[in-house]
Amino acid sequence: EEVAALQASLDAGTIHVWSAMNERGSDHPLLGAVVEDTNKAALQATPKSITVAALGADGKFSSYSNYGASVAVTAPSSSGPGLPSITSTDRLTSGVGYDGIPGYPDYTNNFGGTSASAPLVAGVLALAKEVQPALDARFAKHLLAISSDLVDPADATLTSDGGWRTNAAGIRFNQNYGFGMINADRLTSNAVLYSGVTPLESELITTTNVNASIPNNSPNGRVRTFQIASSKPLEEMVVNLNLTHPKSGDIQAYLTSPSGYRVRIWSLNPKEARNFNQAWRVSTNAFWGENPQGTWSLEVQDRAANNAGTWNSFTVRAYVGSLIAVPRDDAEYVSETASAFGPGERKSVKIRFKNTGNTTWSTGDTILKADASTATAWGIASTPLRASTAPGGTAEFVFYATAPTATGAYPWVWQVAKNAVAIGQPNPNSTKVVEGYSSDFVSQTGLKRNVKPGEKFTAYLTFVNNGTLPWQKSDGVCLKSQWPLLNATWGASKIYFNTVVSPGQSFTVRVSATAPATSGTYAFKWQMGAGGATVFGEVNNTFNVNVVP
Repeated sequence: EEVAALQASLDAGTIHVWSAMNERGSDHPLLGAVVEDTNKAALQATPKSITVAALGADGKFSSYSNYGASVAVTAPSSSGPGLPSITSTDRLTSGVGYDGIPGYPDYTNNFGGTSASAPLVAGVLALAKEVQPALDARFAKHLLAISSDLVDPADATLTSDGGWRTNAAGIRFNQNYGFGMINADRLTSNAVLYSGVTPLESELITTTNVNASIPNNSPNGRVRTFQIASSKPLEEMVVNLNLTHPKSGDIQAYLTSPSGYRVRIWSLNPKEARNFNQAWRVSTNAFWGENPQGTWSLEVQDRAANNAGTWNSFTVRAYVGSLIAVPRDDAEYVSETASAFGPGERKSVKIRFKNTGNTTWSTGDTILKADASTATAWGIASTPLRASTAPGGTAEFVFYATAPTATGAYPWVWQVAKNAVAIGQPNPNSTKVVEGYSSDFVSQTGLKRNVKPGEKFTAYLTFVNNGTLPWQKSDGVCLKSQWPLLNATWGASKIYFNTVVSPGQSFTVRVSATAPATSGTYAFKWQMGAGGATVFGEVNNTFNVNVVP
């Protein structure tokens, strides 16, 4: 009746948290036998219930904490001598309760057992219920499966059933710890990412008669297989074993999924003397999330001599369901192809963002958008998505951008927008440099208004490098005559200099000029330039020179 009432309450969604019990290595106070496996306690093995093991301050399972395939999670509690226990409130007034802390009779620091670890889990689930009112028994177990922490990673004890193992769905499990240590922060954070779970479905393998002896004192047990048709993610597997055997502690049973993942569902215990003359329901959380479709195998072993037994029959029920994610749009910058631009340069740009949300980006609702200053500087405000991008995929946005005509650093901020709402973070490189040569004219000296034909004179022209590249002879930078370009009116068309002029620096070029042989008025015009016929920046101030006899 108690189990039936619990199951009805769980089916209604009520969250029930159970202590795993404290019988590891000791006699059960009621059953009079060692009952270390939680699957041998009806309440702790009830599907949807949350069975909690205990972790000591040394980071290992507490010496008393029961283990089993039905353990769901672990929480801190007491452990061995000299290690701290749990501090908690005590019964009010001195002389009543533990009175564990001198001077503070209403508190104790000696609280322990799985009776201490289970309330901690209940409290964390209450926090999760506060942020996610839809939390129920199934929802809570799903969150525990994806939110719990790995502890005691080197554990390889026999009770662990192979230590920490990861099933085909990527869920870790260890029979000493369940899914791991409860993590309040991660669990409550995950609670708001999901709206609930899909409606519960199950597939029943009706009573299958075996009616065969169990090989006695042998590691080779009796094996039966069955098929599961559903391909929906598993929650729990529940097995009803009907055996006849005078000593249940001789029995060991395993369940193996289509993925090959083998899980102990009933543990060997030589000290356990009660008989196994009934159907016993066991459950396991170890297959959580796996695809159950395919052939399963169920094996029953009798690992001790003297007592023979019979496997009468079994039934199996596979519970399936999955979390329902709250729609969430997010994006993460990946890369881009565009480096520096030249002044006024127009070229193709590719910017890639990863879809880190849980909804698909479609061509009709998703764009790459520039902020206002970027749009002004580069002449483009947005570009459409080229192809639908599923969660986890990477989208490539391709467009042409035209650089400003002046060199310098300009805003370059791009962000994915879906349904006109920006999502994720923009690209981390918030500026784009327009690189190139540029110059401003500063001053000129040494010029003569009137010279004789063939007369030599020296002029000095000063320019400032206001571009982004240094001026150096190896790059072909020099002072070039103008009007027309590279004319030899004054005896030279190019004047190189050996000094490297960095951006921001001024430099004075010495022009050793020879007047034309023919009388007339000639313009003395010069401009900085690079290789070939390229010139850049300002021309010196207009100065006309008269060549007279």
